[in-house]
Amino acid sequence: MESPLKVSVIVPVYNTARYLAACIEGLLDQDFDPSAYEILAVDNNSTDESASIIERYPRVRLLHEPKQGSYAARNRGVREAKGEIIAFTDSDCVPERDWLREGLAGLDASGVEIVVGHTYFDPRSWWMHQLGRFERAKGRYALSSDDPGVYYGHTNNLITRRDTLEIAGGFAEWMRGSDVILVQQTVRRATCDSVVYRPSMRVRHLEVADLLAYYRKLFTYGRSQRRYRKVVPARPLNALERLRVFRDISGELSWRGEIALFAVLCAGLVPWSAGVLAAMATSSSGQPASRAHPTSCCGAPEA
Repeated sequence: MESPLKVSVIVPVYNTARYLAACIEGLLDQDFDPSAYEILAVDNNSTDESASIIERYPRVRLLHEPKQGSYAARNRGVREAKGEIIAFTDSDCVPERDWLREGLAGLDASGVEIVVGHTYFDPRSWWMHQLGRFERAKGRYALSSDDPGVYYGHTNNLITRRDTLEIAGGFAEWMRGSDVILVQQTVRRATCDSVVYRPSMRVRHLEVADLLAYYRKLFTYGRSQRRYRKVVPARPLNALERLRVFRDISGELSWRGEIALFAVLCAGLVPWSAGVLAAMATSSSGQPASRAHPTSCCGAPEA
C-alpha cells in the first residue's frame, strides 16, 4: 500500500544550472520512502538552462513564479505543495541522504515547529571546514539560548509545518532575511523550544567554496539584518558570545590553527559591517518597515 504524501520539499531556482543537477539528485537519493515526499522546484525567471535541467527529472514538479525573489518563489511552492510538512533547501545546496529523516526526527519532538539544520562548506578545504565547524557551534549556541533575540533560520536548510507558515502569513516577499522573521515570530508566539537546531540535518552549500564566497555571504547577511530588524527585534551574537562559540571549537586546533581561524573570523567583520552600512545608505529608498507583504503563502491577497 502506498504511503500518504507527508513532506513537500521546496527549492527556489534562479540561474543555478551549475549546481542544480547535484541538488536534485541529492533530493531524489534520500533514504526516505519516495512515495511519502514530493519535490517542487520553482523557477524564478532563470535565463540559463535551469528549467530544462529540472525537466529531465520526472519526479520533480517544475513551477514558475514570475514575481522576482526567492521568498516569492518559496511562497508559490507552499501554495502548490500537497504535504503538511514543508522542507526548504536551495538549488546550490546538496542534502545528505538522511536529510529528510533527520529533519522529521527533530520535528517529532513535542512543541517543535521549526527545525534548522547545519549547512557546511567544502570539506576538502581546511579553511572552509573550520568555518563550517564555527557555524555549527554558533547554531548550537544561539538556538539553545533562552534569549529569543538571537534566534535565526536559513531556508537553505529548514523544515517546518504548514500550519506554522500559515500562522505567520507566509514569507515576507520584499526583503531578504524573511527566514529570520519566520523564526523570530515563531519563538515569540510560542517559546524558544519551538525552534531547534539539528546539526545532523546537513546540506552542503556548493556556492560557498572559498573565503571570498564566504565573505560575500557575510556582506549579504549584514545588509539583510539591518532591514529585518525593523520588523523583528533580532540581534546578532555580540563579541563575547562569538568568543564563547570560538572557544568551543578552538581546543581541537593547534595554536597556529587557532590564530588562523580567529584572524579569518575577525576579517569577516569587515564585509558584514559593510553590508550593514550599505543597508543604512539605502534605508530611505522606500523599503517597507512593517510586516505586511503582498501575498500570503496560501495565495490570497492580504488586506
